[in-house]
Amino acid sequence: MHHKRPKAISSLGAILAITGSSPWILLDGPPYPDRHHTGLLCADRLAFLDDALATRAGRHGVVCIHHPPFDTGVVGMDRIKLRNGAEVLDLLARHGNLHLVCGHLHQTISGNTRGVPWTVFKSPCHQGVVELVKPTSGLSTDEAGAYGLGLLAPDGLIIHSIDVGTGARVIDGYDAAN
Repeated sequence: MHHKRPKAISSLGAILAITGSSPWILLDGPPYPDRHHTGLLCADRLAFLDDALATRAGRHGVVCIHHPPFDTGVVGMDRIKLRNGAEVLDLLARHGNLHLVCGHLHQTISGNTRGVPWTVFKSPCHQGVVELVKPTSGLSTDEAGAYGLGLLAPDGLIIHSIDVGTGARVIDGYDAAN
């Protein structure tokens, strides 16, 4: 794919990958000045997303964007979400038959906004704090990291969140004492 051409990724900030019969669309915002933490999908990225979703021919799609375009209830992080989130959600809802995967919060959260199902994953490094009252975005915790695993099925997507650093002991059966 584009991994051998990093300038192709950085110049557009978007990748379309067809895996099996389903497209994965990965988007990132343009570079921002120091300490600018909100996200934005520019007109070029929105056009890329619209075109990529329009060419799916009814296939289920997965869209990955770092900054969530919706509120999560984590007050401080909601203040630095995707700035044009309403526009992005309108575009996604119009196309339908997709799942949105986001990062930024470093916590596992899932929901459905405007008919768009979404998942936010924890980070493999430090984790965010689910702070529902204080409007701070700088909190983190040393709880175990995780990564997300998306399994494309013929009729949709199955999402797993796998914790890391919590132990490797596998128990076969119901008797944990053995």
